[in-house]
Amino acid sequence: MKRPVLLALAVALWAVCRFLVPAGMPLLLAGLGFVLTRRACRAFLLDPSSERVVLASYVVKTTASFLLYGISLFSLPVLQSLQLGNGFWSIAWDGVAYHQYAQVMRQALLHLDFSAVQALRLPAGTISMSGYLGGIYLLAGSTPLNGILLNSWWATAGLIAAFLLAVQLRIPSGSIPTILLPIAFWPSAILWSTQLLKDVIILSLVLITCALFLFLWHPGEEERRMNRMGWLFLTLSVLLLSTFRNYTSLILASCIFLDFLFFAVWKSKTYGPRALLRGAGLTAIILTCSISGSAIVIREIGMGMKEKSIAGLSQRLPEYAGELRRGLMKTPGSALVAPDQPPAQISYRAADISRNLAAAFFAPFPWQWKKEGNWSLMRVAAGLEALLIYPLVIGLLISLPRFSVLQEGQGFFLLLFVIVLPTTLSAVIPNFGSMARLRLQFILPMILLLGKLRMASSNS
Repeated sequence: MKRPVLLALAVALWAVCRFLVPAGMPLLLAGLGFVLTRRACRAFLLDPSSERVVLASYVVKTTASFLLYGISLFSLPVLQSLQLGNGFWSIAWDGVAYHQYAQVMRQALLHLDFSAVQALRLPAGTISMSGYLGGIYLLAGSTPLNGILLNSWWATAGLIAAFLLAVQLRIPSGSIPTILLPIAFWPSAILWSTQLLKDVIILSLVLITCALFLFLWHPGEEERRMNRMGWLFLTLSVLLLSTFRNYTSLILASCIFLDFLFFAVWKSKTYGPRALLRGAGLTAIILTCSISGSAIVIREIGMGMKEKSIAGLSQRLPEYAGELRRGLMKTPGSALVAPDQPPAQISYRAADISRNLAAAFFAPFPWQWKKEGNWSLMRVAAGLEALLIYPLVIGLLISLPRFSVLQEGQGFFLLLFVIVLPTTLSAVIPNFGSMARLRLQFILPMILLLGKLRMASSNS
């Protein structure tokens, strides 16, 4: 069938589901997502094995979304202690808030009256997620499952970006499907994709930004580097990342900037001025978009702390970090990373940093698997998943002597990212419940980095 016919058919099915049979919209989104996933795999030239991994991952995540949503919606006798009802689970309690705010945002978009949204005084990150969901609810209906199913779309985009990133890192094509497997089926990545959360979106945006940056700037390859659509998508990706989670965007942009500085000082003569100018342009765009998207959040922090000047705010950022840490101690999952530190204190002693960093990767530790003397299902599950991280970190440390292969514009910023982000998070996040979700941002990119370094080790 030709594209105009397919488009007309899709619009007709959407109209039927949106206005006549709302219960059919989740099935339409699931089916349409599978079709788009397959077409995207063909468009980006995935090899057959990688395509099967991507398609299988989409099917698993979509199926799990239907199952978990249905169990909670109908209060089935499965893990009832974790159910919140109406399709929600206590492991993702903030999804309930996102849903409620999205209802308000939907009405605001429908009537173009945002006074009710302003009255809520939501943080910028919550507004972005609520606005995103509000738009989905406006187009597809207000069933939370509709928003959840689009997480599988985002996960697919991130997985395809991981494939393209592996290609740009010059990992042999025969090894790429093996590297994609843990990224596609990482247990908590599947779990969070079944909830009304933004973690999968953020992870996908990180991978998309990294893949586009390397695609547009790979030194030594002048052809196709001035792809206008690529530059546009990179700009949009960084802006979205900075509005959904500003600190991740700022850290990634800083790592890319440091990578460019290294290239400019030591490698520019090898590749010439054109590569230098292109790298400077890409770095400037990423930094500008990241700072611009984060400006609203920074202004909110300043207003909350009654500071009008940037200088005054910068001096009080440790205080703000301490207040954030104290607030996070009250949220679910509060097995403390550093329980002997005062709640509002951020310690910079070497011992504390190393302990907190270990917890960022490996918590909850086995002695934290019990809650009030009883085994906690979620802590045990998170702890078992943490066991998977040990061989990744050990493999990365063993392969670090080969890090020189990253200094040719082939992902040195990725190494910086998987070091700086967990170090920063470990100083602020005091509970493993939050960390278990946040560490996906650096654990899954670390798998690609490890694949690159291990390849260099095997070729030496």
